Amino acid sequence: PYKMEPVSGLRVFPDGSPLPENAITSEKLVSNLIEAAKSDLESYDPHDYESLKYFKATFSPIWELTLAIDFPANPNMPSWFSLPEKTEGGTATRGAIGRKGKGDSIPSLLLKPTKISDRCVIIVHPKGISGSTDAEGKPIGLAKNLLKEGFNVFLFDAFLTGTRADAALEKSRRLPFGEFFTTYNRTDLQERVQDLITGAAFLKLMEGMHSVELIGIKEAGLWALLASPAFDGTVADCNSTDLTNDDAMLTPELYAPCLRKMGDFGTAGILASSKPLLLHNEGSKFSASLRIVNAYKVSGSLDRVKSKTSLADDKEIIQWMTHRK
Repeated sequence: PYKMEPVSGLRVFPDGSPLPENAITSEKLVSNLIEAAKSDLESYDPHDYESLKYFKATFSPIWELTLAIDFPANPNMPSWFSLPEKTEGGTATRGAIGRKGKGDSIPSLLLKPTKISDRCVIIVHPKGISGSTDAEGKPIGLAKNLLKEGFNVFLFDAFLTGTRADAALEKSRRLPFGEFFTTYNRTDLQERVQDLITGAAFLKLMEGMHSVELIGIKEAGLWALLASPAFDGTVADCNSTDLTNDDAMLTPELYAPCLRKMGDFGTAGILASSKPLLLHNEGSKFSASLRIVNAYKVSGSLDRVKSKTSLADDKEIIQWMTHRK
């Protein structure tokens, strides 16, 4: 049995009592907390080799926890694939991959060039596989051209994209939890980053595969940037995202609890520093690139990062993939 004390007796400042002269408003409290978090992040940003090493050791686990990343145990990755079919420039094999005991089954398309290659590129598109194939399922655009250049190309339907798109499911899965959905579940962004991590783990199991790189198209470019520490190289379309306020970060496509506290896309890029990274379509307000480029400078690998405000076309992306160090 419990009897609550009167509210007036529980308040630090009961109704009618004046607040202290130095009391701040709730808006000012929020502002102070944000500035304190920004200041804390800035104190970690690397300025030499040792501070970069310390940053990675500190923020790698924070990155994993914030995005709820699960690195699949390689021997325990169930998958199935059909027999290869001929396609222009090589072969196409359809199937699905997943993690043991997790219940995920990610529709996938593996394109292999005619000549054996040890490099594989995952292309992630907001429309899934259909964003890189025609009505008959044949590769088009960047996927087709990379295949011609001798790359293995891996396409898949990330969470709630392509054949997995389901507006009713997207809405219904939140209903039982109300305001507490993210207490118990991954957000759409976290699920998609996990799918990329799962894809990388699967491809690294393939015999003779030397490197697994990642290209994110349109909105999927920022999913790719967040996953970039797990890849051997990344091309990310920054989608002209405005990071000077929180509006974009509060949309379903880019929301994950504590992502700002982690340092968002800038921290992910710093964790990937020294690995090849092309950032394009930044626009004028993608502030994360400044932190990322500085980290590459500190690491002595400034020639392995490229940052541009405009959109890179397929030809430029392929040139970056084939001619950089």
